[in-house]
Amino acid sequence: MNTPFPLDSSRELFLNALPEGQAQADEQAPELRRFYVPSTHTRALNPNNIMLVSGIRGSGKSVWWAALQDERYRQLVADLLPRSELSNIHCRAGFGQTQSNHYPSKRILKVLLEKYDAQDIWYTIIAFNTLPLNMPNRWAERIDWVTSEPERIERAFIDADKQLQEQGLKKRILFDALDRAADDWGSLRRLLKGLLQVFLAFRSFRAIRLKAFVRPDMLEDAEVSAFPDGSKVLSSKVMLDWPKTELFNLLWHHLGNEASGGQVFRQVCEQHFGQVLKSLLQANDEAVVRLPPSRLEQGYEGIKQDLIELGIFRLMRDERINMPDVYRIGYGLGRKGGVKPIR
Repeated sequence: MNTPFPLDSSRELFLNALPEGQAQADEQAPELRRFYVPSTHTRALNPNNIMLVSGIRGSGKSVWWAALQDERYRQLVADLLPRSELSNIHCRAGFGQTQSNHYPSKRILKVLLEKYDAQDIWYTIIAFNTLPLNMPNRWAERIDWVTSEPERIERAFIDADKQLQEQGLKKRILFDALDRAADDWGSLRRLLKGLLQVFLAFRSFRAIRLKAFVRPDMLEDAEVSAFPDGSKVLSSKVMLDWPKTELFNLLWHHLGNEASGGQVFRQVCEQHFGQVLKSLLQANDEAVVRLPPSRLEQGYEGIKQDLIELGIFRLMRDERINMPDVYRIGYGLGRKGGVKPIR
């Protein structure tokens, strides 16, 4: 059978292109040529209001934690996904699996929890990685110093946030591998709850942002968010999803960027499939983005249900329909009937 991809060379390409281990095991971003940027992760990467990124093991939490700390990777993502808003942003680690001077280790956290509140621990870590202050050398001494100067630290955060805004910059503190912050669930619960409470306190800042990569099961314990407005933090959660199309894209990305045979693979694809891919892209621009409502055949009720599920319509208790202003104004619709505005 005549095929543009000879069997032997294709088998060798697959063996060489597919990574053997998991990069997240060492919390290191893969090589740039192997670094794939899923478009479905755009919202999770955005620093604005997205504080929690949830994903199962192997979904890329630790890879993103490591990549976002490297300017080369941030710029690559910013170029490929402009909506991620990663330009002019600086990232530092607030916690992770690897040893670092930017945050205390699990062993040190255990000792600190015996004396300090979890909120004070995380607050000090964020201050240490954000504010240009001359702090003591030991974490216990740093916590004592920060908690003894609450007004000074609070003013320093406000000034730093204002200065970053004036410079058109943002600073983000990243947290990962929180399941390894303690050996027992009681201590881990305290640390998680304290971190979410600190996240809530930082929601008002515009240039200083916090983001944590967590496993879904870590947020299932109701005690973790059992504090006033805890639901506001959980509502910012975004899942790291991998649809089938992204998995196929990842495979082709590895094949096309393999050092030994990637160039030949790209040339063969361009030669045999270039026109096909171009046609598919044109069809996507012209047709796919204009798909009809999924319940079109059900008439008005079906279309209404589609709009409700999309959030464009909101069905009130008395069966009236409300359209949020973001859509009503965007579509140039006047307010006639529906739900009266609150005066």
